[in-house]
Amino acid sequence: MSIQKNSLSLPAHSLPSQVSLRLHRILRPFLSIGLIAAYPLSKILPLSWGWENGPFEQVQAVILIAGAILAYYLSRQFKDDFLRRFWLWTIPIWLVMAGRELNWGAAFYPPVKLSEGEPVLLSRSDLWYGAMVYPLLGVVLLAWLIAVVKYRLYRMPLQLVLDHCFPIFESALTFLAALLSDAAEHQRFFFGLLGQHHQVLEELAEFLFYLGLIATSLAIFRLHKKKGFMKSPSL
Repeated sequence: MSIQKNSLSLPAHSLPSQVSLRLHRILRPFLSIGLIAAYPLSKILPLSWGWENGPFEQVQAVILIAGAILAYYLSRQFKDDFLRRFWLWTIPIWLVMAGRELNWGAAFYPPVKLSEGEPVLLSRSDLWYGAMVYPLLGVVLLAWLIAVVKYRLYRMPLQLVLDHCFPIFESALTFLAALLSDAAEHQRFFFGLLGQHHQVLEELAEFLFYLGLIATSLAIFRLHKKKGFMKSPSL
């Protein structure tokens, strides 16, 4: 895969591209500090921040919807059909994750009861369209897999690795956030000492995980900005 430094590059005065690059520079230290501070911070934040449809889950949904919008924006920056398709086909993944964080729409309904002060949302099966959620997800996943194979979209991350351009730092922070969220959820290691605050740590780490996905996308875009647009992978 060759990096082109020609007329395909972004205009220097492009305001959205400048905002994207600045956001990427902010996210890198924010994620690093966030992972370091996550444990002590989770001990002092209110328990309500770790509840279903609490502040963290609401912000997570916003981040995921923003990720879908970002993916669409990135797809518009390419003339190459492969790269346009790559970013467009990440949009369903962002939206599925957003749907999960919104409990497939249950977050928009009043809670059905309180359990030890924590609101309990409607279950998926109680929603009038609940029976259609998983079949629809199956269709979306099948369509995504067909697109990945048909258009060979897997070439993008593989070529980035082969060209030593893969955003390792952002990906590592994202992976660590995922591990932290899983460990907090299942109270592994010393996270059981947090008591009910383990839910706060879980949601905080998940929040950092989603921000990491945004940072990884922006890191690839920053590579494009510095060196010009990538052509279709040569694999």
